[in-house]
Amino acid sequence: MRLLAIYGAAWSSQFPNQQLLALAKREWEIGVEDAGLDEESLLQGLVKCRDSGDRYPPTLPVFLSRCKPERVVACHRRYVALPKPEPNRDLAKRSIAEMRGALRGRAG
Repeated sequence: MRLLAIYGAAWSSQFPNQQLLALAKREWEIGVEDAGLDEESLLQGLVKCRDSGDRYPPTLPVFLSRCKPERVVACHRRYVALPKPEPNRDLAKRSIAEMRGALRGRAG
């Protein structure tokens, strides 16, 4: 019924008689069951149909694809921290002495 509300005559004109409507309902029921979709996924598919702006209703395969979550492609690599270096007091003293020398040289 939601697809009828969304697409109106474009939906209902596909089923000119009760036999075709019953066949379509059964096929869609089987398709949804086989896809293992829950109610939330079905609602997501219906919202995507409503928001698509399409004039015509989707086929069953298109509807099922709209019910699946969108894949998010990672655009960066996961941060991996480098191991913390061991403290080296001699290196620290030499580096500080170099910085002090450089600063004295600039000031004088």
